[in-house]
Amino acid sequence: MNGYKTMMGYSIDELQARLDEELPADAYKQVPSASYLTDIDPAQMRRVLTEVFGLCGVGWGYRYDPETVAQRVFEFTTSKGASKTRYEATVTGLVFWYRLVNDGLDGMTITCEIPATGGSENTTAAFALKGALTNAIGNAVSNLGFQESVYLGQRSHQTVGNGGNGHRPASGNGGTGSDAGAVEVKFGKHAGKTLRQIAAEDADYLEWLAENWKWEQGRKAAAAVLAHCKQAATS
Repeated sequence: MNGYKTMMGYSIDELQARLDEELPADAYKQVPSASYLTDIDPAQMRRVLTEVFGLCGVGWGYRYDPETVAQRVFEFTTSKGASKTRYEATVTGLVFWYRLVNDGLDGMTITCEIPATGGSENTTAAFALKGALTNAIGNAVSNLGFQESVYLGQRSHQTVGNGGNGHRPASGNGGTGSDAGAVEVKFGKHAGKTLRQIAAEDADYLEWLAENWKWEQGRKAAAAVLAHCKQAATS
């Protein structure tokens, strides 16, 4: 890959560091009901991709087969007893692509592809599909190192903008089981319950969530609660 750069002039060696650069503080948001989980503003993600790779459709982009999109509607009851309708969308056939150019080879261009899946829930069907596509793109670019520090627990909404360098101390323990336990599940047989409640009632389902929940940070929260419960059981 010597000599190859993005269409905006970033070398392979520079690419990962540029993608992991700290974003403006308001790009990091707390996930509702989970104090230690961090969401990254998708508009900021697209801005960085354009700055690094070039205009969408020219330097980077994505495609997906509509046949790989699944949508379903389900009713659930909130913790306060209210009945609501939600839409779930998943996409299993999205391909994120970006282009690299080698000026030393007469401008030879190669297109690199990353397959990805994604899922989302919303009270509006169109927003659920949009969220699933955004989630899949985020999953793809995380493999390139986009905001790697967030996924490693070294940067979050709690640290950026609060002094220091935006990273957690290496000795920090990240989220605790009790923090993650407040995350509410909005689908399935335990819809409306928190992970803490599910842990007390159905440990097998909690383990299933930790492995199969389409929402990446939801899986992490479920895994954190599961680990907390196992530690408590052996102490």
